Amino acid sequence: MWRLRIESSYAARFINYIYKIPEGNKSKIINVPKIIKNTDKERLFWRGIFDTDGSIRQKNKEISFSTKSKIMNEDFINFCKKNGIQIFNTNKNDRFNNV
Repeated sequence: MWRLRIESSYAARFINYIYKIPEGNKSKIINVPKIIKNTDKERLFWRGIFDTDGSIRQKNKEISFSTKSKIMNEDFINFCKKNGIQIFNTNKNDRFNNV
C-alpha cells in the first residue's frame, strides 16, 4: 500500500477549502462532502472511513462504524439503504454505532 504524506499548511488549507472541511474539532459536525455525495466516488469515501473508523467481521458478515457526528451517521445509513445493506443503529454515550 502506498501512502502520501504532505507536510504543508498551504496544502492542508487548500484541501479543507475544496472539500469544505472546517479546521479544528469537527467530530460532531463532519459529513460526506457534497462534491462526493451521491457520486461513484462515495463508495471510495466510505472505504476510506472504514480504514480508520470502521471494522468488518467476515465470520459474522458484519460491518461496524462509529461516529460522534449525527450528520455522518445519517449519511452512512442513507448510503447503506441505497446499496441494499440492512443496518442496525444505536446511540451510546453520545456516539452513533452502526452494525
